[in-house]
Amino acid sequence: MSKEKTKEPEATFAGMQRSKLEAAASTMDALETKIATIRGELGNAVKDFEDRGGDKAAFKLARKIDAMEKTKRDDFWSNLNAYLDAFGTFAQQELFDPSKNPELIPNKMPIYVEPAKH
Repeated sequence: MSKEKTKEPEATFAGMQRSKLEAAASTMDALETKIATIRGELGNAVKDFEDRGGDKAAFKLARKIDAMEKTKRDDFWSNLNAYLDAFGTFAQQELFDPSKNPELIPNKMPIYVEPAKH
């Protein structure tokens, strides 16, 4: 008679086997390293944008609005206008102030060009 050795089940911790926990930890460590690298690259890109005179908050909002579906974007503009009215602010006032934008003086206004579709 030969006695076959039966493999004992692996111990579990909070319902997971140690080998599964170690594999998950290893995967997460590798991904966290990649995330840290990407965050560094993103931070450098943002700093470069700001160093060139870019407004990070305005650019972020412009990208968010650009990514919206048309219906959602239309609702956003309508709501934003209502909120600005409630606070007594007219967001575009400065855009049309010739003292702040001399290039917009009548007869010198640029021709509007439809933005490229993404």
